[in-house]
Amino acid sequence: MKSNFPQKQLLLSLLLLALSCAGFLIFYSKVKSNNNNTEEIFAKWETEYNKREKIKSLNDFIKNTSEERVLLYTHFAQSSNVVPFLDTVEDLGQKVDAKVEVISVNVPTDANFLELEVKVSGNFEAIYKFIKLLENSPYEVEIMSFNLAKISPSAISKEPLRWSANLELKLLSFIK
Repeated sequence: MKSNFPQKQLLLSLLLLALSCAGFLIFYSKVKSNNNNTEEIFAKWETEYNKREKIKSLNDFIKNTSEERVLLYTHFAQSSNVVPFLDTVEDLGQKVDAKVEVISVNVPTDANFLELEVKVSGNFEAIYKFIKLLENSPYEVEIMSFNLAKISPSAISKEPLRWSANLELKLLSFIK
């Protein structure tokens, strides 16, 4: 008896099915591997993107707070530049019509403050206002000593009564 079923075609069909399944599995594993790589790359990209967004928001914050930072820096005197503080002290004297002279400036070693000796002259009200303005200045100032003396005018001159004050100050808002 002869079989009507062609064995060559069956073997060829099974071989083709096996090759198709093998090709499918190879391509499937490649796609899955590429998908995993893509997910890793996307995760890295996302973290980098988030970092860049944070940096942008920090830069915007820095730009938006520049005026506040400048105001904050005016409350501190730096050892590299004490001149703005000294100018502020002299400007306070000019505001109240008092003559202000900075006699000495000293930065003690191993200390985070600045010592300053100032001579103020003018009428009593001007000296009083100067001290009030100095206490209310943006700098943290401690008055260590205060010596007030009346300057006696000469008998010939018609000058009003004048006063002189020596102040020893300690600038506490000082950055070395």
